[in-house]
Amino acid sequence: MMVNGYLLTFVCLWENRHYRRLFYFLSPLIGIYTVASFSLLSIFLLFAGLFIITIRKFLKTGEKSLWLLYLVVGFVSIFYVSYCTETWAYRTKFNLNKKLSLARGVHASVPKNFIDRYGDWKLYSSKIIENSHTLLFGHERPPERSVTTSAHNYYLDFVYNFGFLALLPLLFLIGYSLYLAFKFRDHIIHSERLLGLCMIVFFLVLVDNNFKVTLRQPYPGILTFFLWGVLLSRLLSLEKDKGYQN
Repeated sequence: MMVNGYLLTFVCLWENRHYRRLFYFLSPLIGIYTVASFSLLSIFLLFAGLFIITIRKFLKTGEKSLWLLYLVVGFVSIFYVSYCTETWAYRTKFNLNKKLSLARGVHASVPKNFIDRYGDWKLYSSKIIENSHTLLFGHERPPERSVTTSAHNYYLDFVYNFGFLALLPLLFLIGYSLYLAFKFRDHIIHSERLLGLCMIVFFLVLVDNNFKVTLRQPYPGILTFFLWGVLLSRLLSLEKDKGYQN
């Protein structure tokens, strides 16, 4: 949530020169905070988001100062990781000796927590499709905590507990959001703020919730639905303006 908030404010306020010095000061701290969270997904989001913003600014205006900021954040983050290598490796459970078989017999080193989550996804999926009743209406009780504590996937967790029928409204909302984003893609591409909001919301909905149960948690869920509502409001206002123009 902190990384998403940082990227959103960065997109909205970077053009204001009064805030640039503040971003130069805060960005390295955000880098340290993100790496110290030991969340591989958050680290990916921070550096991928900053890279996209930097590339876009460079191609659009030729601005090079963001490259320096990106390098500073990267350097500070790498320095932090090298300073506490053992702790970081332990907390992220990144074990290079663990292998996961991929397509065509290729083996790749992956974090242990990903292997654990793959096992949870497989367990929940098998329980969901036990019979037609569990698929459509879910289970009466969650799995024993001695077996697993979470599905590490909001949608699997939702279907397991409430069934596929209960998920249909949310799937409709996701599909409708994607439809509106595709319909107004030209406007989104030319609006940095709307593009940033769109990327953050779809990252939370389509990526983050497939590795966590973000929408089930109080504060992350509230923030996600709030940003999602803001995005839909902006897109629907575009549709309304287009209707008036027609």
